[in-house]
Amino acid sequence: DSLAFATVTATVGGVACPVSSVSATQLVCSLGASPRPNQKKLASLSQSYTLRDDNTALIRVYVNGTTADIDDGAHKIEFKAASTPVINTVSTSTGASTIYQGTAITIQGSGFAASGNTVELLKQGLNAGKSTCTVTSQSNTTIVCTADLTTFGSHFVQVLVPNVGYAKTELSCPAGQYLTCDGTCFTESDCSVTEWGIFSDCATFLTIFAGDTYCHSNGGSDRVNSNFKVDSGKVLNLNCPLYSCEANDCNTTETLGGHGEIVSTCGADPNGKVLVARPKITSINGPRASSIYGGIRLTIT
Repeated sequence: DSLAFATVTATVGGVACPVSSVSATQLVCSLGASPRPNQKKLASLSQSYTLRDDNTALIRVYVNGTTADIDDGAHKIEFKAASTPVINTVSTSTGASTIYQGTAITIQGSGFAASGNTVELLKQGLNAGKSTCTVTSQSNTTIVCTADLTTFGSHFVQVLVPNVGYAKTELSCPAGQYLTCDGTCFTESDCSVTEWGIFSDCATFLTIFAGDTYCHSNGGSDRVNSNFKVDSGKVLNLNCPLYSCEANDCNTTETLGGHGEIVSTCGADPNGKVLVARPKITSINGPRASSIYGGIRLTIT
């Protein structure tokens, strides 16, 4: 009771559940992903993405810093992989990964709702924003939506299923290849830099690029947003070393090197289906011959 004039916060499994509304008797918060164990993440070579495990998380509410009592003991959330919808494929009406305002996007998978699904286009990067995709048709296995762009660049396609949560996407590399944090597959032969004396050795790459911190390179902001081209021509994002990093775990800021630098790490989900949103000119109307002093009006759509 008496929440209206208090400072109210909520957590699930020790992770903040952002409060969107609060009244004298009720609060609403948005549940995040299943919490992971509080442990040091060690970089390792991986062919595929490691999903979050099933998990049980306790719900806690704090009113002016005091933990609220609960009457009926129903204070747990069960995170279940078996209950998680799956995105298998994403295609566009243009047949390409580039999308524009009004592009139709078709998402196929399983576990969607017959109605009420929401599609979001989450821009890559730390707190980079998102665009929407207006759903025009939907079923338990297929969703079609139309892009309504307010952000541009690379975006992950996300499906929010009502009363269930976000769908997962799955990606793995072919046998003998390794998944990087930004979703690129590297073979051993890709892990070659002649001038460094490294030949077909992804394990050595891992040591160089991720030896001292997970999901980042040595000690601070010197390599943030840097790309490195290997002998094969593939680009290795130095923020996303050779291991399968958990979705959105690298989408945070961190203090590295003991110097208090706050840097943006990978900002990529290796399993996200990526579409690139771009603005597009469809027509230009007006005279195409002008006085050398200008002054004519062009209408650009």
